[in-house]
Amino acid sequence: MATLTIRMPHVHRSPFVILRLLGLPLAIVSLLGSPGALADDSDPWAESIAQRAREGVLLNHEGRYDAADEIWTKLQRDYPDHPAGAIFAVETLYSRHVYDLFEPRYATAIESKGREASRLAKDWQASHRDSARAYLYLGQAEMQLGRLDAASRNFYAAGRHAERASDNLDRALELDPELVDARYWLGMYLYSAATLPNLLHWFDWLWFIPEGDGPRGLEMLREVSESGDIEQLSANLLLLNIFTYFERDYAVATSLARRLNARFSYNTFVHFELIRLLLSQRQYDATIEEAKRLESHPGQDRLDRGRVVMARVWRARALNASGNMDESATLLAQIDPENEAIPLWGRGWVHLLKGQMEHAYGRRDEALSELEKISGLTGVSRAVRRRANREIERILDE
Repeated sequence: MATLTIRMPHVHRSPFVILRLLGLPLAIVSLLGSPGALADDSDPWAESIAQRAREGVLLNHEGRYDAADEIWTKLQRDYPDHPAGAIFAVETLYSRHVYDLFEPRYATAIESKGREASRLAKDWQASHRDSARAYLYLGQAEMQLGRLDAASRNFYAAGRHAERASDNLDRALELDPELVDARYWLGMYLYSAATLPNLLHWFDWLWFIPEGDGPRGLEMLREVSESGDIEQLSANLLLLNIFTYFERDYAVATSLARRLNARFSYNTFVHFELIRLLLSQRQYDATIEEAKRLESHPGQDRLDRGRVVMARVWRARALNASGNMDESATLLAQIDPENEAIPLWGRGWVHLLKGQMEHAYGRRDEALSELEKISGLTGVSRAVRRRANREIERILDE
């Protein structure tokens, strides 16, 4: 991948940023350590595990999660005492979970597999005290559990896991300063901790507050994104989410999304993020073009099928915004919000857009029917609910 120069912006804070950073948007991507660096003289299984990890991580980046899971399952079966298989399996679960953040089965699976990974990592580290990789394993496992706690708004527990992760990652780098994947996870921690909600500082009894360094974390991630093997791509994926959802530097985010989409055209998540970025910048023609490309994806599993449908929804938004209301209405009429592939958050968008379209055509009762359905849905964002309520108020005031 060509080197991308990234400007280091100011770190913005928001009340729930640690929730989103550790638990949600950043869970979207394959946040994996560099398998090329897995070799460790104190680890008798290192080379065999490294080769399998290369294959599995690549599959994960490509969005081929079932195939990646097969590798992790076999890795754990062949090396039941080694933490790598469980740790990488958790990352694939996170990649699935980001598609539908309110789907409970993934959170349950992440907690179960994450605790297994943590137990194995602790045992491995206890018997490999001089191994930098062993401390990295434990740091990764702690970060995985911290991300889940953050997603559940268990901020105290998330912070404790993150701080333990930091300690282990620091130790890994003391033993091996060139361990690139440790800098990757440490950069993630430093940026996340720097944006810890101010809310937590209001409680005198909460003596434990992780300390972060946003600029240093971003710089560390930037360095990793410009070097390494699979780690380079992982860091670019992470930076894509940071610049999209936190720094809101859409020019940098769009450049990252285009390069990653070119590298992993099969990965529907990256492609859909590109479509969202283009729409947010009112690049309607480009949004429509990319949406059509994603709609041609074969959609072999629910995750892919759902993103294909949501690409069609975003194309309808772009068509309407660019003045093609009739074409947008025709497209929306083809979308069933009860389609099992649509994520929970996406159903709210479908009803909202259908309601707005009915209102635009003067069909008051039909518009209210669509918009009022949103109040009974779970997993719908506050933004969609607010828009629906405003639309309902407008209709009732007419």
